[in-house]
Amino acid sequence: MIKNLFITLVLCLIGLFLQGQSTSIMTWNALNFSTGAQDRVVHFQTVLDSLQPDILVVQELQGTVGANYFHSAVLGSTMAMAPFVDGYSTDNALYYDEDEFEAVENIPILTDLRNISQFVLVHQLSGDTLRVFSVHLKASPGTTNQNRRLDEVNALRLVTDALPPNSHYIVMGDFNFYSANEPGYQRLLEDDGEGFFIDPISMTGTWNNANYAQYH
Repeated sequence: MIKNLFITLVLCLIGLFLQGQSTSIMTWNALNFSTGAQDRVVHFQTVLDSLQPDILVVQELQGTVGANYFHSAVLGSTMAMAPFVDGYSTDNALYYDEDEFEAVENIPILTDLRNISQFVLVHQLSGDTLRVFSVHLKASPGTTNQNRRLDEVNALRLVTDALPPNSHYIVMGDFNFYSANEPGYQRLLEDDGEGFFIDPISMTGTWNNANYAQYH
């Protein structure tokens, strides 16, 4: 089981292992998704029908309406929806295979931009608890925006550093990091507390250029 992992891509699928059982987990920024996005529904369905994740984490949903519409229109309610918290900007939602998991809680981590969501799930077979953190950090380059992303990561680290020993957790979403030198990215990796993260694709340099196209 991967204990502390983070996924930096907007759209990504990864396999986890809980007590020998393989679980696929996916994240997707849905770009201000709500009932006005009917023309995009079929495209979401094409991707999801192919990948069929056990856990799907979605960012940039427009409140409860957007989260419920994604659940019904895109997923056809074939996956269960975790407890939803309507924050003060666009929101995160988590959908899951209820034969594999039970979602017991959604704990918002408040930042000055939008919530980071802590979804708490229990694996049905093993009884293991998995915490899934969904982030959508401040966009755009520049020192001011880098510092705002760092502030958001610090809010996350306050929570993960306080987790019980041997906790299983993963963070995923839209980080908006531009390079490996960003202070927010480096803060995720710092092992000065128990709540640090491991990047499964560790790459140096500035990422928003053609040399990294295969990873994008």
